[in-house]
Amino acid sequence: MPGSRHFFRIVLLFVVTAAGTRGVATAQDTKFEVWPELDVWKAIEPNLNLLFMEAITRSREIKYTDVQSWANIDYRWFPQEIYPLALSFRAGYLYASEITDSPEPYKEHRAVADITPRYNLANDVILFDRNRVEFRWVNSDYSTRYRNRLRLEYRPTVEEKLITAYFSFEMVYDYALHKWSRNYIQVGLEVPLAWFVSLEVSFCRQNSSGSSAPAHVNALGTVVAFFF
Repeated sequence: MPGSRHFFRIVLLFVVTAAGTRGVATAQDTKFEVWPELDVWKAIEPNLNLLFMEAITRSREIKYTDVQSWANIDYRWFPQEIYPLALSFRAGYLYASEITDSPEPYKEHRAVADITPRYNLANDVILFDRNRVEFRWVNSDYSTRYRNRLRLEYRPTVEEKLITAYFSFEMVYDYALHKWSRNYIQVGLEVPLAWFVSLEVSFCRQNSSGSSAPAHVNALGTVVAFFF
């Protein structure tokens, strides 16, 4: 299929680019984690949605466990004069807390703002370029981060179901550290189970430096999403 060939060629380019990225991990400790997530989407208008998320982003066997609660509002805009470009905007709030017996646990309040251009590269192949700014209050200390994520999706229809296979590469710039402090390389597959629920399974490689997180994390991610 032409779309799938185009998708895998671009994925190969992404992998080569990601493999050449250096300087984000200084230690050699590597952790394996499971990142479960629950999403609830509520459609308000055809291009306007509410998104509520619950996620665990660290495994319970190590001290970096935290639980995240998100509330977001998404809007998509399709400028007719620049077809096949589309833009999406997101504003949201996150609260994260560490699962620990420590008398001073990690707590974070985070406000986020996204803008994401979307490009239809070929039949069933779409490229997203998400640009996010995060305003963070971690145990009352304020900081700002910028995140850029390129995500390439291939969306074939299999037995009347729209399947999404994707590859993404994300880099995080920490203004407090004045450097790119973290990156993520992720592959995944999303499959609709019914008209109102889908299941996503992914594998992610996280590399960090200058933070309390492990330098390297290999994570198995699962997302169950409900649509109303």
